[in-house]
Amino acid sequence: MGFFRWFGYREQERRQAYQNWAAEHPGWTYRDDRHVRKLWRDYQFLAPLKLGIGRYAFDVFEGQWRNYISKAFTFRYAVLSHNGIGSQAQVHYRSVVLMHARSTLPSLSIRRAGLLHMIGLHRNPVGSQSKEFDQKFVIQTTDPKFAGGFLNETMMQYFLQSDKIELEVKQDVLALHQPGRLQVDSIEPCLEFLSDIATLAEAASEIQYRLKRLEETNPTATEYEQISYVNDAVKPDIKQRMSAAFRAGTEAVIDEFVLEDKRLKVVKAVIKGWLQPNG
Repeated sequence: MGFFRWFGYREQERRQAYQNWAAEHPGWTYRDDRHVRKLWRDYQFLAPLKLGIGRYAFDVFEGQWRNYISKAFTFRYAVLSHNGIGSQAQVHYRSVVLMHARSTLPSLSIRRAGLLHMIGLHRNPVGSQSKEFDQKFVIQTTDPKFAGGFLNETMMQYFLQSDKIELEVKQDVLALHQPGRLQVDSIEPCLEFLSDIATLAEAASEIQYRLKRLEETNPTATEYEQISYVNDAVKPDIKQRMSAAFRAGTEAVIDEFVLEDKRLKVVKAVIKGWLQPNG
């Protein structure tokens, strides 16, 4: 009886912490509904949400972070095991924090390596520049160049220092997930990390669009004129968010988001100008 009372108190405290977080972040909602199957169906293209049977989401947060549509929830699923007499269902949970970018990205997953991989019997489909990282993580992608740009030193350290966190990027969705129920103190750090990546993709797309427009009206514009034109055309809030993302150490990812090499130098020059105090 005492255990159930203690468990009930813990659940009450958890829900109160969730409600407090939503109240402290304007525009965010929290639902403690069980069996939110629609949310699971909306994102079942993500690998972690394909696990097991009896799948649904609960403890659902929805809102915007840095102007990106974002969600956080606990995903529940069950796995059947056989003991020779009958079948038993073992319930598992994964916490998921996800964000919608404003453009489609190459597919990428970074997940913790299994035992066979760690002892060298399975090879990593895509390698990084870190032996330690390649031993601990399996990287899969539809675009090795994207994965190579993404996995700079700062990114790898983020995953190495995190306990069991993994990443999946698919379509326009970036998702961080790990075993266990959603912890309220993990929501904001995950959203900040995802917003840095989404901002890089958005800003690179915006700059390229502006450069194409300039090329149509002034195909002989010098590099200086291109930089000046983009600086005047791009909104201040994008500049601020892009600068923050670069300071977070994600600059190498920009190479993949710039579709044409001839524009890469100008794009980087523009963004680095924003990093200056008067940028």
